[in-house]
Amino acid sequence: MSTLQNAIYMDHHASAPLCEAAKSVIERWLRSGPGNPSSIHGSGQHARHALDLARRQVAAAVGAAPRQVLFTSGATEANHSALRGLIGEAVGVIWMSAGAHASAHTAANRLVEDAPGWQLRTLGLTPHGVVDMEAVAHELSREAGAPDACHIVSLSLVNSELGTIQPVAAVAAAFRAVHDHVIVHCDATQALGRIAVDRADLAADLLTLSGHKIGTPAGIGALITRDGLVLHPLTPGPQEDGRRAGTENLVGAMTLGAACAALPERRAAMAKVREQRDALWAGIEALAWPTRRHAADADETGTCLSVAFLGCEASDLVMSLDMEGVAVSAGAACSSGTVDASPVISAIVDDSEVDVALATVRFSLGPETVAPDIQGTLTALRCVLSRMQAPDSL
Repeated sequence: MSTLQNAIYMDHHASAPLCEAAKSVIERWLRSGPGNPSSIHGSGQHARHALDLARRQVAAAVGAAPRQVLFTSGATEANHSALRGLIGEAVGVIWMSAGAHASAHTAANRLVEDAPGWQLRTLGLTPHGVVDMEAVAHELSREAGAPDACHIVSLSLVNSELGTIQPVAAVAAAFRAVHDHVIVHCDATQALGRIAVDRADLAADLLTLSGHKIGTPAGIGALITRDGLVLHPLTPGPQEDGRRAGTENLVGAMTLGAACAALPERRAAMAKVREQRDALWAGIEALAWPTRRHAADADETGTCLSVAFLGCEASDLVMSLDMEGVAVSAGAACSSGTVDASPVISAIVDDSEVDVALATVRFSLGPETVAPDIQGTLTALRCVLSRMQAPDSL
């Protein structure tokens, strides 16, 4: 094992440890012979059967049909395939939650840049970290008399930094009550394995999934599509029913299928995860340091704890805890290398509280988290904070 490996891993929203179902698939694949799912010989058809099984397993996990599953390299590609794939639609408006993942924001911006006439608008968050339904109603009332066009609504089902559950179905219903042509994209990356995910219940036309959040190796994901919805592929080719070029990542798809089949057991463990998370917060509250917990009263998964250690720089805390053997983050993994305040935290605090956003650390837990991890994290926090000067004015 590398000496860089953290003894305590509290960053499950960034990537989950490899699950047993995925390990079993990898071991089985290593013992099997080669095969390309597009080949017509026996080895190729063996690979095709394995890919088809994985597609059925993923589809079953979210209430979809196997033909609706498009395997991708992960959530980022799925988000780009969903949003940029709609470039052929009539011009309109993309509505993006302030809490959406950075890859979705990037995809939406690229669509607006590449397709003149499109507009990008942001749906704000309440202080509890969920989409503001009053603001949604206000925006829609302003457009009641406007000519209808295509409206793409893109929301994350679970916010990656707060664990808050977003009202996707309610937002979809609000838009469809006003506009005839609405396409709803739901990024369920952080929801899968933590709460039940059903494409129909969410009223979503497009659903993004990621494997490494539920215990597969990184590099595999899926986009669930609605029948009849035309998407223009990012890379045209014959694979994936003409929706994505390139030989499929067979072992990745197999691990995603196996992990999806094991989701009932993973979700059953979430009550214990919540208990561990609450124990961590109780321990942090007992520390002699002023803190602010974000989204404490929101509907959330119970897997995440977002805390501002007032007077601290989150980046310093992350590095100091790393030196103590504890892995945490200062926001979404895709942007943790930056020194700017998290856009999500900035969206739920007052404009004057940039220091609060810059002081926020995310602890995220999973089924693999055990009580000694909680105690070890608290011990490391005491050690790190003892070397810092508590703010007198807070």
